[in-house]
Amino acid sequence: MDRTVLTTISIEEFRRIIEDVVGKVLSEKMPKKDDFRETFLTREETAKILNVTLMTLHNWNNKGILIANKIGNKVLYRESDVKRALTNIDEIKYKQL
Repeated sequence: MDRTVLTTISIEEFRRIIEDVVGKVLSEKMPKKDDFRETFLTREETAKILNVTLMTLHNWNNKGILIANKIGNKVLYRESDVKRALTNIDEIKYKQL
């Protein structure tokens, strides 16, 4: 059986205890600031990393191999999408053998 112990504490001390507990729980549940950071690459950077031409990159966009993000008149690629595409291309390459 659980026991309940009653003590007298000030409202300020009670508020501090609650803030500490809530702050700890929220900090564990909330994503870190670095989780929101995404690196974007230009068309030229992406083509260089993948060692393809800009035309090949354009064709891959049309085929859905890579997903382009258009911001204004700029086309950018998420670095994580480029890495994922590299993995997918390797898998496709070896399945055809």
